Amino acid sequence: MNKVVLSINADKAMTFVLESVIEKEFEVITVEDVYAAATQLKKRLNIKVIIVDVDNTQRDVWDFIHHVKTSKFYFKPIILLTSNKSKLMSKQIESTGIKYFFYKPFSPSEILKKIVTLSNT
Repeated sequence: MNKVVLSINADKAMTFVLESVIEKEFEVITVEDVYAAATQLKKRLNIKVIIVDVDNTQRDVWDFIHHVKTSKFYFKPIILLTSNKSKLMSKQIESTGIKYFFYKPFSPSEILKKIVTLSNT
């Protein structure tokens, strides 16, 4: 069974960058919204890591993150991407318990390293 990374991002350029780096070691499923992501979580039990770009998704993304982090069935490590370095964003990240996040611009190779680490736990 292949290790799979689920990426939620409506920005096609960012999706291309992430896919280009991650697909070297993982199967990558890309979706544009959390509803498609929820469908993939139900269908694909081999998803190891979820990447969420909160800059390029709808507001429901925080509800989705909360659901994944509190669900015993769907719990998966989440890597969050954002360009927002505000105190409000920092509080939002902290309140959801996100441990892994990258501020844009970021190093795609650093994200790949984090995915490799998380997929082996």
